[in-house]
Formats: sequence, structure tokens, C-alpha cells
Amino acid sequence: MRKLISIGIIFLLLLSLTGCNKEKEITKNNYLELNLMQLSEYIEKNIENMNKEDGAKLLLHFENLQKIEIVNYQNKNTKEFSEELKKVGYKLETAEGDLFPVIDYSFYNNYIGYVTEDIKEYFTIMTRESEQVPAKDAALVIDKEEIFKRALNQEKFLVNHPTSERKEEIELLFSKYIYFIYYGLDNTPLFDYYSEKMKEENVTKYKKVIEENPESSLIKDLSLFMDILERNNYALDNTSKEYREAVAPGLG
Repeated sequence: MRKLISIGIIFLLLLSLTGCNKEKEITKNNYLELNLMQLSEYIEKNIENMNKEDGAKLLLHFENLQKIEIVNYQNKNTKEFSEELKKVGYKLETAEGDLFPVIDYSFYNNYIGYVTEDIKEYFTIMTRESEQVPAKDAALVIDKEEIFKRALNQEKFLVNHPTSERKEEIELLFSKYIYFIYYGLDNTPLFDYYSEKMKEENVTKYKKVIEENPESSLIKDLSLFMDILERNNYALDNTSKEYREAVAPGLG
């Protein structure tokens, strides 16, 4: 009789443990069904207990959801909603007098220790973009040194993490910086509109970055471009324009 009772108790314990594990697994998968606010709270409570691969998946899912749900926050573009926006990783940005929510990538700073190396680097790159946008109102608002620093970091990411889940996002960002490097923007052009000549201060800065980063593919291409420009006193001609279009296709 005692033996039967013991077996029964063991069976109930095993059943209980199985149920706990099942409940834990369901909880782990349920975050896919949470809205942005719920998911933010879930991250805060759970990410430190995950392995880095699962932590990366969780944060990338949150970022995807931010991009989808941002339309639901367009009307919350006044400072009275700033605290609510902050909780779900948005902030208010201005452009041409308009106020609107954008993703605030500094939200991820508290969690990048819980993700894989590529996703950590991805969020570091995006945080830099978020904290200081490179352009506003068709003008560059960061200096040439910062443009090159960011572009080189993006290139490094693509070299070191060719299979990253965020490869395409960084490729797109990198192509934008290539445009900045070879063209500038409408209100801050690299070349004078009338003479089509490169400003002397830009020539000096470009030569410096070429000298300091000889191993970069980006800089090797730029070095050849500068050699072509030098033959024409740093003014654009057909040869330099054709080369620029080749190394920066579809950007001109």
C-alpha cells in the first residue's frame, strides 16, 4: 500500500513539473502576441534570463513591432505623451516645423548586453543615428569626420557579420552614407554648383581619411576617385562623374 502511495506521489510530482515546464514554454512564446507596451514590460522582466540568441530575437521582434505600430502614435505628437512614447521606445522629432514620433534607439542601450555581437553592434550603430540624425531639411548636419566614422563602422559591420539578420538594414544605411560622401546633399553639396569644383577644405579632409584608413574598401574606392579629380584640379569632368556613378550606382 505504501509503495502504491509513493508511486502515486512521484507520478503527481512528475506531472506537476511537466506542467510547469509547459507553462514556462508557452509564456516564452506568448510575447509574439503582445502589443508594444506589453512587450516593453516583458523585455524589462525577462530578457536578462534569456540566452543571447533568444534575447536578440526578442529585441528584433520589438523593433519590427515599433516600425509597424508607429502609425498608431502619429497623433500622440505633443509633449504630454512624451512619457508614454518613451516607454515604448519612441521620441518626438521635428522637421520643417512638424513634430512626429520616431524610434529612439537609445531605448536598447539597457539591453545590448543580452544579445549576440552582431545585434549589439547593430543597435549601437542605430543609436548613433537616432541621437544625432545626419541630415535635416536637405542639408548634412554632421561634419565630414563623423560621416566617415559612421560609414566605416557600417562597412565593418557588413564585413564582420555577412549573415546577420540586420545585414539589409545596414546595407541600406551604408548606401546612404556613400551618397553623402560622393555627393553631399542639395543644401550642402560636395561640389560647387557652378564651378563643379570640390571645396579645398573637403579635399584636405578626404585626403586625411584616405591616409588613415588604407585597408577599407570604401576608402580604396574613394582614393581612386580623388586621384581622378586631382588630374582636373578637383573639378568634376566626364571621367570622374562616370567613376562616381560606378561606385555609387543609383545614387546620383
